Amino acid sequence: MPTPTNTRTGSVVNYRAARTSALRAASTQAQATKTVPAGGQAAGQSKDPSVELRLARVACAGALCGELRVDESGREIWRWDGGIWQAVAADEGRAKALAWIEKNAPDQYRPKTAENAWATVGPRLSEDGKTKPAARTRRIIVPTRTAYLEVLDDGRIVASAPDRELGLHHRLDIETGAGPGTEYRPQEVPEASRFGRYLAQALPDPAIRALVQEQIALTMTPGPQRSVLWMFGPAGGGKGTMSTIIQRMHVRSEAVELHRLDEAEQRYKCVGASLLTVSEVGEKKSWAEAPWKAMVAGDAIDVRQLYGQAFTYRWTGKMVIDAQQPPYFEDKTSGVADRLVPVLFRSPVAGKEQTIGLANCIIDEELHLVADWVLAGLRRIAKRGGKPMPREEWPEECRAILAGTRTNNDPLREWLTEVGVTCDETLPARPKSEIEAAWAAWAEDNGYTDAFNKPKLAGRSFWTSLRKMPEMLQLITGAQDETVPDPKRPGCRTRACRIALGPDDAARLRAKAAHEAKARAEAWSKTRVIEGSEGMPF
Repeated sequence: MPTPTNTRTGSVVNYRAARTSALRAASTQAQATKTVPAGGQAAGQSKDPSVELRLARVACAGALCGELRVDESGREIWRWDGGIWQAVAADEGRAKALAWIEKNAPDQYRPKTAENAWATVGPRLSEDGKTKPAARTRRIIVPTRTAYLEVLDDGRIVASAPDRELGLHHRLDIETGAGPGTEYRPQEVPEASRFGRYLAQALPDPAIRALVQEQIALTMTPGPQRSVLWMFGPAGGGKGTMSTIIQRMHVRSEAVELHRLDEAEQRYKCVGASLLTVSEVGEKKSWAEAPWKAMVAGDAIDVRQLYGQAFTYRWTGKMVIDAQQPPYFEDKTSGVADRLVPVLFRSPVAGKEQTIGLANCIIDEELHLVADWVLAGLRRIAKRGGKPMPREEWPEECRAILAGTRTNNDPLREWLTEVGVTCDETLPARPKSEIEAAWAAWAEDNGYTDAFNKPKLAGRSFWTSLRKMPEMLQLITGAQDETVPDPKRPGCRTRACRIALGPDDAARLRAKAAHEAKARAEAWSKTRVIEGSEGMPF
């Protein structure tokens, strides 16, 4: 009986079988008639290099967007522009790759292909050993458009040719006219100039002006940041103008938000940026202090581009903060306070006397005066051995602001300062509960309590917070197991400390201890019975 072919199932089966047979026959015929190109192989011949590999080779050879290097993470690519190293943004790299593909492999012209091709450049550079030189931080060198200006220890400023091996990626974006081998002498800022009048108005105190000058000059030095300038004050005081001028001096600056620095995407903005600026800080609002300290210190941090993979990066740029309120932080150690330089811009300009776009006017007409002002600040730093102005030499106003900030931001420190804590090894031991009771009463009077009207720090957390303060370590004196009689539980003992809540309390403690010692001596003398020999006990 013949196989049925007029049913639906039979038709489908026969059609598929016929199509498969025809495709196999066509493939066999093509293999049989295929001609072997000259120099090729008929079997096992390697394919042409992929577009990604071809582009990586071109980029490593410097034919894509100039001489390229990769950083120690193997992910960020840097380009030598003839004067400094500049980070190549991912979008810029993909655009360069897409343009190359359009010209050399138009059949592969797709955004995804360009993205994959650019992603191979970093590993290829690492494989070839083409890494970006680490920035030299022992010398004070300021790159400009025309030459490098090195500030020597004696204060002289000598110009030299750009050197890629120094690994610098910051630049004072001006032309000085100084050629390699010549000495550059910065000019004084004329009082009648726009910039001179601005400095006199915004920073009338010469000592504060000198501190700000050096802090801005430090943004032009290589290496991690040692201190962060925190400018604050009322609107119209000139802090925004100063921030804008500083940004213009740098080749690449990025704006960040302090309270979002715990996000890897926010920290990614520091990659390739020589300056980070903060325009506003929320009043009494917690911000990411831990990652901020790591960034400022030049420690390794995790960064990630949006929808990208996280990687480790060490930022060596600088940061400037522009806010309307003084610094606020919750750090109980000195990690944040030691890195802040608070400066109050207290002289707002009247509305009718304000110059609209003053920062742009100074940038367009007198940026060379700003550069000379910065270099003069670097001279003083160089003569000091490359160190910034010591805190002991700060203007009294700035030191008072920082001290007040540390106190106001820390209720426990405020309490210790207000009551005048006295710590002395000779103080009599007293129950720790007395200190805790005094703190609880003060916290209640000043509103530092929780929803249940209890102090936010109590018991073990209270003493732990004390120990975290470097200057308070000596308050917890004596052995850990030192005890005294518990006044609330007769016959029991409790842990003790040697802390006095002010001079009067210290005097009272010593008087009480002396009185108790005298009473014990009298009681002992009454219990002695002399029987023939003095000193014989009863």
